Amino acid sequence: MSVGLMALYACEGGDAWQCWARLQPMDASGGGDQVRAEVPAEPAGGLIEELDETECWALLGSQQVGRLAVSTEEGPAIFPVNYLTDGEAIVFRTDPGTKLLNASLSRVAFEVDKIDEERMEGVSVVVEGDGYDITDAADERSVRMRSLPCRPWVGEPGHLSHWVLVNPRSITGRRLVAAAG
Repeated sequence: MSVGLMALYACEGGDAWQCWARLQPMDASGGGDQVRAEVPAEPAGGLIEELDETECWALLGSQQVGRLAVSTEEGPAIFPVNYLTDGEAIVFRTDPGTKLLNASLSRVAFEVDKIDEERMEGVSVVVEGDGYDITDAADERSVRMRSLPCRPWVGEPGHLSHWVLVNPRSITGRRLVAAAG
């Protein structure tokens, strides 16, 4: 009789970069088909390096999907979006709804990462900035950003008709380098 799957996670120091888990089979009696995550007694020994702004923009330019964080009446909300960047700002397309309502003329965060779980290394960039609906804006920057080939991954042609620009206030990045060995 299957007891189901259970995953327990623990973070050392509260930092997600320093969380390591090893899965082992177990059930309520200590064996069987449940899964338990255990934190090794010693950290894996990797190093965290800060990325400079050029490296941050390079990562942003190399990926296609990021996560937009907005503040709603119900609390924080995070949405995956496909996006493009010109090296100075981020643009994505959306329909009317939560993203458009809460990103336009508001503070937002945008995050992208590239993780190699097997090697326990990766990079992550967080952009904090202001969101703007540039769908009908006539300024040069908005026109240029709308000319980028930001193609929606879902929906019919004409779907996701609104363009949102994220203008950065700050951009930070970190690289987790696996321990040698």
